Amino acid sequence: MKRILVVLALAVAVMLPATAKNKTWLDGEIVALGHVQGAFGHQIPIATVVLYDPGNADPLARKLGWIIVANYATANVNMSVGVGFKAYIFTKWENYTFMVIRYLDKKGRENGDPHLILQQVGSEDLPK
Repeated sequence: MKRILVVLALAVAVMLPATAKNKTWLDGEIVALGHVQGAFGHQIPIATVVLYDPGNADPLARKLGWIIVANYATANVNMSVGVGFKAYIFTKWENYTFMVIRYLDKKGRENGDPHLILQQVGSEDLPK
């Protein structure tokens, strides 16, 4: 399972430079960290994150929570509780949706770090 996630993340990362420029980056924050058990018994690191979309006409969609695979080992962003970031949602390959978290590379260029979305979280279930 871990190999599949890494391969998917790398495949998306190759496509990001062309798509990232056309996206609206939303403010976000990491609100919790944890693990889930994979199909073969290994632990998969996850993060609960919130995206803020103040311009959304739907009041319930102005603050959305997501559980994502945290990719601690390959992440180019600080995956710690309380860290703020910019991100957008990127859907590809029918059933796979990624949250792309913005970072600046060593040369100061904008890039995106893809994290597989496991599920959406209702605002009432987000940590306070």
